[in-house]
Amino acid sequence: MDAAYIRAYYPNGFNIFNELPLHLCNINLFLIPLGVWKRNRSIMGFSFFVAPLGALMALLFPEPLFSGFSLFLPRIFGYYVTHALLVVCGLSLATLGFYRPDPKDIPRILKTFGLLAVGAHLINLLLRLTLCPEANYFFTYGAEIGVLKLFWRIIPAPLLYGLPAPLILAGYMYAVCALSRLTQRAEEVPFS
Repeated sequence: MDAAYIRAYYPNGFNIFNELPLHLCNINLFLIPLGVWKRNRSIMGFSFFVAPLGALMALLFPEPLFSGFSLFLPRIFGYYVTHALLVVCGLSLATLGFYRPDPKDIPRILKTFGLLAVGAHLINLLLRLTLCPEANYFFTYGAEIGVLKLFWRIIPAPLLYGLPAPLILAGYMYAVCALSRLTQRAEEVPFS
């Protein structure tokens, strides 16, 4: 890792417990193949809706630690390639026919999102009390990203500040399901 990154991200020095694969995008790297392997609609639905959306947000609005550096630094290159792959793999669940968006899946997807967020927050609490005072998986303690900074201004409390996210996610999922249903109907209409 480069020295500028370590100084910025680890004011108290490098801590391996701040590098665990527990962010939303890291979790989706495991969930996408698991969902396909198990043919689990809830997991695939979560990965279809959340992975591309979250990864696209990370690409368009990167944390300050991932902007302003050369793309050829391994950390920066890995960040952008990983998030681009998540967009492609998440959307591929539908394009390859593994998952078709269905509004009936939305409550389970929101439940999964909530359970992962609470689980990450509990891990953050444990790590902050013991091994890693900077732990912030799932950004349950706020973030330097535009929309999350806005949420924090509205509800300045760890984990709770993210309460608007499931509402926005639900609207997004219902809109994608409606669009998917329209395209399926268009495909079923015979061409004359």
